[in-house]
Amino acid sequence: LLAYVVGQGTQAVWFSSDAVFYCMRGNYTETDKPSPLNLYGQQKAEMETWLEDHLPQVLVYRLAKLADDRFEGRHLFSNLYQQYQSGQPIRCIEGLTFNPTAVDDIAACVLLGLKQHLHGRYNVANPQSYTREQIARLFVGDRPCMIESLPLAVWHFSEPKALDTTLDTAKFQKACGGYAFQSMDELLASFWQQIEAHGGGTPI
Repeated sequence: LLAYVVGQGTQAVWFSSDAVFYCMRGNYTETDKPSPLNLYGQQKAEMETWLEDHLPQVLVYRLAKLADDRFEGRHLFSNLYQQYQSGQPIRCIEGLTFNPTAVDDIAACVLLGLKQHLHGRYNVANPQSYTREQIARLFVGDRPCMIESLPLAVWHFSEPKALDTTLDTAKFQKACGGYAFQSMDELLASFWQQIEAHGGGTPI
């Protein structure tokens, strides 16, 4: 499909993932060799290599976990809100570290990258990294809620899971003049405003 689109003279963007990396150190750059732990990461890494070899003119954005200020849909904050609403503790994977990024920022960065005629691989994410527990505590603020961090070994995932997939975004920032990503504080403030406007905000 990408080969056809490019053959028609269209600029193409393909989304990869921070899941192409293992948890050895984090802060990965575009030149670091992928080392995926699970099938999803393997597929993303294979496609990155294929594009580099066959369609180097395609713009490849490696993304991190996405968040939104809308409480509908499936994203980081809606998932946390569902846990909060259940009245049960919010459970976090201990040590899980990532770059939560506003989905609207990714849309803006796609347009910006196409306007700049970028091609090849770029890490596109909020430069600020958090652990899952830090995000959970930022999410609940001063609202009454228990938060638990449990070691990865007790979760019993069907596939291995990387703990630190943080991305170095310096290449993208340099190419696009230092794009200012939304802070998680700003995004969460907007999220809770919308929840409260719809009569929510208190656990059931």
